[in-house]
Amino acid sequence: MKKLRNVIIILSAFLMLLFLSQCSKTPTAPETPLSESVSNKVSSSTTQGFLQLILKDKPVDNALNIFVTINKIRVHQASPSNFIVLSEEEKEFDLLALKNNPQPILEAEMEPGLYNQIRMAVISGRIVFEDGEYELQIPSSEIKIPVVFEIKEKGTVQIILDFDAEKSIKVIRAGKSEKYILRPVIKVESVRYQ
Repeated sequence: MKKLRNVIIILSAFLMLLFLSQCSKTPTAPETPLSESVSNKVSSSTTQGFLQLILKDKPVDNALNIFVTINKIRVHQASPSNFIVLSEEEKEFDLLALKNNPQPILEAEMEPGLYNQIRMAVISGRIVFEDGEYELQIPSSEIKIPVVFEIKEKGTVQIILDFDAEKSIKVIRAGKSEKYILRPVIKVESVRYQ
């Protein structure tokens, strides 16, 4: 009961944050693929910059694993105003493993310029407790992360994102059954230039 009460409190806070973030939606702009095939390595091009996204997590009490699957990452370029697809590779992460071991979720070359938003699509999730595994229902899969960063020629930008699982998962009781809902809360912890 205590575990469930903690999860419900956490999920309630997450829903409030999600509601507030959805109230400030930005208009969509056309997507522009970064390249025909997304590379995870820096090329020999001298005009490109490099972006590295790192994901970490605040854990949920009593959960053994929280798996989420991301299948699309794109960024919004301030000028010209458009979205650039950086990855459409499907990747699964155990958020609890990220607490002590943050992992890169993306490493990509990018054109120099000013960017002001990252968007990620979370397509599925599941949470594991000692008594079993439960599917996480995802009402809205796209996460909008407002962050301003500049890609400079031959420069590297490292952005650390904190996926707050504690605030992202809500438990809904219906009789004797429980339903777990994932409304991802991701905050920018730091933007580092190298």
